[in-house]
Amino acid sequence: MKAVLFNDFLEDASFSMQRYARELATALHRVCGERWQLQEFLKPRARIGSRFITGSQGERVDSALGRYFQYPLQASRVSGDLFHVLDHGYAQVVLGLNRRKTVVTCHDLIPLVAGAGLIPLDIPPSVVKTVKFRLSCMARAAYVIAISESTKRDIIKFTKIPPERIILVPYGVSAAFMQKEEPGSVRAIHHNFGIPAGTKVILQIGTSGRYKNTPALLKALHVLRTSVPLKIKLLRIGAPFAAEEQNLINEFGLDDHIVHAGRVDGDERLAGFYRAADLLAFPSMWEGFGWPPLEAMACGTPVVASNAASLPEVIGDAGLLVEPQDSEGLARAMQRLLTNDELRRSLIEKGLQRARCFTWERTALDTLAVYERVIREQEDNHDPTD
Repeated sequence: MKAVLFNDFLEDASFSMQRYARELATALHRVCGERWQLQEFLKPRARIGSRFITGSQGERVDSALGRYFQYPLQASRVSGDLFHVLDHGYAQVVLGLNRRKTVVTCHDLIPLVAGAGLIPLDIPPSVVKTVKFRLSCMARAAYVIAISESTKRDIIKFTKIPPERIILVPYGVSAAFMQKEEPGSVRAIHHNFGIPAGTKVILQIGTSGRYKNTPALLKALHVLRTSVPLKIKLLRIGAPFAAEEQNLINEFGLDDHIVHAGRVDGDERLAGFYRAADLLAFPSMWEGFGWPPLEAMACGTPVVASNAASLPEVIGDAGLLVEPQDSEGLARAMQRLLTNDELRRSLIEKGLQRARCFTWERTALDTLAVYERVIREQEDNHDPTD
């Protein structure tokens, strides 16, 4: 049997989508045996609009032509027994495929959640309209893989896809986060970023997405530093602070309490930063899954996170959960972890055990089970979309 995995365009692939595609394909190769042959479909976008239109407008034309015409046309020329569109943001590729042989992975519906007023984010109506169109394409597939129960609930809420055609297959966690700490690696990170000995380090994995809720964390940091006699640093990885976030930093006088490490490439290097922190703070408003808490737990770093969307099902009882907008509650939870050694040890052990439940081998086996279900229904001439 031949399964074709459709990735995002090279230019469009986000870090998380690249990781999902890479980790899943690698694990599938390990577990699929001789029955399945895998083909990964990954191509650059054609440069058509930018040949005639300069600047960002040309880029937008290229993106639209590529996503909605080029990619479905390319897909229609590919043969296979099963097709897997790895990102629902490319669900329009289903239009070029045999829908009864097609599976789509849905990662999150944050634009629709925000558009419905469930989280305080401004989403342009044009974006909501585009997402709804992609979901109408996704609804044509034989099955949809949801990466969490929370995402499955959102799919049921915002589409007419029957629940029996939505199958839960959670992410795994990279083995790099399970490795033993390299001697001296934590001390080296502290030295490289000017973090003095005895300082308590709060790690944040930051992106440009406003749903990551950085203002709530900055307010909590302000409360924490004025109420606890500890040396504290917020170590941020990823995107720079947005303008309104920088304004909060200035307002609260937090510059001396923040270290921005920038982008960190490679899971092994990222694992070093998790281990260099006393806790991970992750007060996100919404997550389709939430990799950073899982990675932190795998590294032996305790977690304080919001109780929103998928995070409770990923973290379980292995972390402290607070309301996303409760900055004072977030500060209290961080204070508990920074000052209570017994609680810290307990959550570290629970986190390590919890992380072992999420492996890419399990993800691959569960994904293969979906493939086999599609093949069986094809052999039985049964169309689950009828």
